[in-house]
Amino acid sequence: MKKWITVLIIILSLTCLTLFLVACDKDTTIVVDDAMYIKGNTLTGLTDNGKTLSTISVPKYVTNIGNNAFKGCANLNSVEFGDDSQLTSIEEGAFYGCESLADIKLPSTLTSIGSFAFYGCSSLTIYCEAQSEPSGWSSAWNNSNRPVVWGYKK
Repeated sequence: MKKWITVLIIILSLTCLTLFLVACDKDTTIVVDDAMYIKGNTLTGLTDNGKTLSTISVPKYVTNIGNNAFKGCANLNSVEFGDDSQLTSIEEGAFYGCESLADIKLPSTLTSIGSFAFYGCSSLTIYCEAQSEPSGWSSAWNNSNRPVVWGYKK
């Protein structure tokens, strides 16, 4: 039996607010905000439009950022997660080469980060809600030795 995920997409125009309810299974890829490809609960990559953005707000229902999802997004300087983020993992190379990425605030729900997740992010400071590095994080997650602030509160 396929797991069904309900995605609520809100489109706001100048004249009205329209709600669309979209049901899709875990193998269906959808495009959110003309910027992100999401398959199930995994953000798998960015659209051509998404690759030009400087700020990305990750939807709260995303639990995983996939391998190389943001790789080479030269304009990206901020990634935002809401207070109610359900993010649990960031896979290998997810932000590889995002040289303009200035800061990222990682939620306390994050239990796993893959190798080279922030490789080549030469301007990055990482803010973590966790008090210390969780055991599920790869020893090479921050191999570029970017500054990390532990115990960050929003």
